[in-house]
Parts: sequence; C-alpha cells; structure tokens
Amino acid sequence: MTLNGIFEEYKLKVVDYLKMDIEGTEDVVISEGIDWMERVRSMKIEIHKPATMDGVRGILKSNGFKCREDALTPKCIVAVR
Repeated sequence: MTLNGIFEEYKLKVVDYLKMDIEGTEDVVISEGIDWMERVRSMKIEIHKPATMDGVRGILKSNGFKCREDALTPKCIVAVR
C-alpha cells in the first residue's frame, strides 16, 4: 500500500505528524507520488542506507519543509512546514 492510498482510504485531509522508519527506501517513498506530502504538517524520518541525509533533506526542502537533524535521535530528520 502506498501513502497516497492510505491518505485516500482513510480520507485524511491533514496529518499533523508523520513518523517514517522504512529501512532504506525513504528517498524513494518521498520522491514518488508525493500528493500525500502536501497534507503533512510535520514529520520525522529515520534515514537508512542507501538513502542519505542530504538526499532526503533535499527532497523535503523542495516540497516546502524546513529541516533539521534530530539532536536526540541520530540519523533522523525533523521536517516542519
């Protein structure tokens, strides 16, 4: 199931916070079919290889998020609109 599918199935208009820990496909998920991303106010993404912090951060910034590394959780990006 895709994130777009989940958003549609549950008729989610806005999500305040999304936590993503998907073991290496983060950059793929956030770069394909990103209609869902427009409905997310903030998220925390745990980065696993082959995804990279810079790659994920770049995609998030190009979609209107301000990003920072999570000081308490290594390898995590916090993104807020």
